[in-house]
Amino acid sequence: MQKGGAGCITATANLIARDLKVVFKGANDTAQAAAVAKAQERIVAFRNLSNSYVQLPAIKAMIANLTGDDGWFALRPPLVALTQAERADLAAKLVAIGGMVPA
Repeated sequence: MQKGGAGCITATANLIARDLKVVFKGANDTAQAAAVAKAQERIVAFRNLSNSYVQLPAIKAMIANLTGDDGWFALRPPLVALTQAERADLAAKLVAIGGMVPA
């Protein structure tokens, strides 16, 4: 945004909407630089995490972890759900980036 971009389309938008809003509204406001940098770090962390696995199953698993609704784990072919080990790893990484409170 600081280099003239108008925004982005991101698969993680529902997970990081607050942070995206901070960047969108404050990108060119020097008084908001620290808040924008912190929000951008979180956006990158969520994006990197979702890209660490097959993206759509990962995002659905992230939403399931954040909402407590296991229905988000359901996928339709040809998509394949994350394994239990991948889900556990993803959940731990979500905690590490401040994306959820441990159960």
